[in-house]
Amino acid sequence: MKIEKQKEKVVDDEMRKGKSEANTDKKKDTTPNESKEVPYPLVPSGKEKERHLARFLDIFKKLEITLPF
Repeated sequence: MKIEKQKEKVVDDEMRKGKSEANTDKKKDTTPNESKEVPYPLVPSGKEKERHLARFLDIFKKLEITLPF
């Protein structure tokens, strides 16, 4: 009988340790990572702005508007 109680106590202690270790693992997993993508767009760099402007100007030059009188 004493051996069985000791085994149960050891099992209960291990289960408690396992739960506390699991809780600390969850806490570690929920910390924010810097590598995650940002939910909003980033500020474009100078090169990107120049590229977009050049593309806009090319499209604008090709634009033809005809107004019949």
